[in-house]
Amino acid sequence: MPTLHGALIELFELDLSAQGGGFIRWHNGSNELGNDVVWGGIAYARMPVEASGFDVSGAGKLPRPTIKVANANQIVGNLARQFNDILGCRVIRRRTFAKYLDAVNFVSGNATADPYAEFPPDIFYVNRKSQEDKEVIIWELVSALDLQGVSIPKR
Repeated sequence: MPTLHGALIELFELDLSAQGGGFIRWHNGSNELGNDVVWGGIAYARMPVEASGFDVSGAGKLPRPTIKVANANQIVGNLARQFNDILGCRVIRRRTFAKYLDAVNFVSGNATADPYAEFPPDIFYVNRKSQEDKEVIIWELVSALDLQGVSIPKR
């Protein structure tokens, strides 16, 4: 992975505590050894995932990103059914560079590993499931301000 050391890495965390579960962490790929990616001592499972719509514009509208996860063997679908379609659960997108991943990700180790080197995390909540089939599940995410019943305090 020496040529990819500068690659931007997206890591996702799904906090199921709102529905009585724990944390699930994943990454759309594997490390140099073909295993789960490890950053800050935490393993992020290999799972095909696509996320889009995190960009913030100056137009005043808050972003409503979507996250599309592979539903091979119905594993994610079963998880969604077990936890009420994960509605209201927090999704955290973390971004760092490959050069900051833990040494266990690389054949030759990594002297530049840094669990604190990351962009500000993007924190959103699952608003609704927009699609589920044998291949994928797509969820629409919203910011905390877009959650139903949440408003900005008046001055």
